[in-house]
Amino acid sequence: MPNPKKRAEKQEAASSKKNAAEAAKKASAEEAEWNKGAKGASKSDKEAEKKAEQQRKKDEKARLEAEENAALPSKPVAKAKGAEKAAAKKTNKIEDFLAASGIEKKAPGLTATNIDDALDALTITGKGPKVVNTADIDRHPERRFKAAYAAFEERRIAEMKAEKSGLRLQQMKDVAYKEFQKSPENPFNQLTADHNGESLIAPWASIANQSATREELQDIAQAERQKTEKRLATK
Repeated sequence: MPNPKKRAEKQEAASSKKNAAEAAKKASAEEAEWNKGAKGASKSDKEAEKKAEQQRKKDEKARLEAEENAALPSKPVAKAKGAEKAAAKKTNKIEDFLAASGIEKKAPGLTATNIDDALDALTITGKGPKVVNTADIDRHPERRFKAAYAAFEERRIAEMKAEKSGLRLQQMKDVAYKEFQKSPENPFNQLTADHNGESLIAPWASIANQSATREELQDIAQAERQKTEKRLATK
């Protein structure tokens, strides 16, 4: 007959062995899981380190480029040099134009730095289209003043309305009036003759008179020519 005590011991031993096996299995599983997590963390750390190194290299490259650009001449200087070259080229063309027209030989003291001056120089030497003669001198600017101002005012008010200046009608008329005082469209700003036969160029000159003689008108034309010649000679 089996001994109950021994059978109990065997059952206890088997149970202990089973528990030990389960504990070992559980420990093994936990260790495997931990190793897996550690391996994943290591991979993430390596990726983060790689990205940090790439950013560091990028920042270093940007810093070096900034230092290099700071050492170079600024772009506005380059533009200024380009403008100087263009101005010099333009001046040379004007000088060539004067030489081809024979102005330097006929009037060596004259200089021109722009197209208007060059045309004035042609006028002085008798080759230009702007030779002042007695026909160019307006004896009656007052007869043309009203119509000229009306046309000027109408055009400027239309322009200011198109620009949406926000001015009232009277304000726009005031602006047009002030502008007309200095406008070349103002008959009194054009070459006129007064009762003394003198040249009147200033704005709002006195009204012309029919008493200016032909000789006086010729004197006015000659005076204008001398003024232009003096201006070009002093440039």
